[in-house]
Amino acid sequence: TLYDVYSNVCTNSTLGVTLSAVLASDGTTAGGGTLNGTLSVNAVAGVATFSGTNYTKAENIKLKATATGTVSSLTNSIYMAPAASVKLIFTTQPSATATAGVAFNPNQPIVAVVDVYNNVITTDNQTQITLSRGATGTDVLQGTTLTLPVTTGVATFSGLSYNKAETMNILATDYAHGVLKTSATD
Repeated sequence: TLYDVYSNVCTNSTLGVTLSAVLASDGTTAGGGTLNGTLSVNAVAGVATFSGTNYTKAENIKLKATATGTVSSLTNSIYMAPAASVKLIFTTQPSATATAGVAFNPNQPIVAVVDVYNNVITTDNQTQITLSRGATGTDVLQGTTLTLPVTTGVATFSGLSYNKAETMNILATDYAHGVLKTSATD
């Protein structure tokens, strides 16, 4: 809503108003996600109405409204929660090269449950992620624990190895969602 200096609605105003997302922490730095939708509208009777907007990153933001010749205005903080989980991603890839029979070093796989925008579902403490050899390779992925529950949306594997000197890849599976992500490693 556009107001005059006396806090009256400017009912004759048809100014163009633009909406953007900024970090709630400082109110000026652009947010890390993308604000989608119709982000510029003309006011009608001093009121700019936005619809169909959404934001792609799970973080605390404020919406900032600006119009030429006016002081910009910020909303209260809005916590943008992740959308529904849709896939698994490797947030840490296993080592690209390894020695047969020796634990992947220095990197063991870390897998996260994420939404369509790759936001980690930090409220998920139940999904069970299973790792296995994917479509590339002929041996079996080795490790004492190949299935782990996620903690705040993330499963951190350790002690995994592969006993054959060949190119292989690792498949992460959440059986509740089906096969969701593969990643190649040597």
